[in-house]
Amino acid sequence: ANYIAAAQTIFSNWVAAFVENVGMGLLFIQAIRLINPNLRLLTSDLGGIRLNMGQAVEAKRLQGGQRGFPDFFLACARHGYHGLFGEIKTSADEVYTKAGRLRQDAHTQEQWRVLQRLGAEGYFAGFWLGYSDATQQIDWYLQ
Repeated sequence: ANYIAAAQTIFSNWVAAFVENVGMGLLFIQAIRLINPNLRLLTSDLGGIRLNMGQAVEAKRLQGGQRGFPDFFLACARHGYHGLFGEIKTSADEVYTKAGRLRQDAHTQEQWRVLQRLGAEGYFAGFWLGYSDATQQIDWYLQ
């Protein structure tokens, strides 16, 4: 039993270090592709990846310096939409107050404005409130 507990601790520490060093985006993309290996049109931004200052400046420049742009894009048309954009959050608490209102911090507000603009352009775009919500939205979209 001690070996199992030790192995679980090592694995948990490894996952935490992996997420910290390569970002939640990569972990999410790998998990989705493990579930659906044919899903090659899903892409992610560089959010959460550790870059040195020069790399970070270059990455921002290459991305056009767009603030608030969603984390993920699924490049296939379904349900009358041109594609699917998702901004992943660990939980609804990151986006909404306890009263259910959108948080007023500048970052969340900018993300909301970008999602609204993408929706106006014919994309299905929204916040993904945790892994389960993200996979449900992707599953629905791909039906």
